[in-house]
Amino acid sequence: MQKDEFIKALSDKSGYTKEGCNDILNSMIELFEDIIKERVELSIRGFGQIQYKTTAKHEGNKPTKGVKGSTERIIIPETESVSFKLASNLKNIVKRGYQSEE
Repeated sequence: MQKDEFIKALSDKSGYTKEGCNDILNSMIELFEDIIKERVELSIRGFGQIQYKTTAKHEGNKPTKGVKGSTERIIIPETESVSFKLASNLKNIVKRGYQSEE
C-alpha cells in the first residue's frame, strides 16, 4: 500500500477528508522525525514501539573471500539505530494468518 492509498483508506474509515488525513499523516511523520532526532522512545499501546538503540564499540571478524578460515580481527565502531517493535496484538494477527494457511 502506498501513501496515497493509505490516506484514501484512512479517509474512508474515519470520515475525514483526504486533505485532512494527509495533513495528519504528514504531521505524524514530522513528529516521528523529531522523536528520532531527540532520541526519545515512543510507545503507542496497541500499535508498537519506536526504540533508539546504541551498539557499543566491539571487536569482530572481517571475512576474507576465497581463503577458508582466514579472518582479520577489526574494531567495529559504536553504531546508532532506530527500531520499530510491533505490538503483540498485531503480531498475533500475523501469526493467526500463517496458521490458517497450513
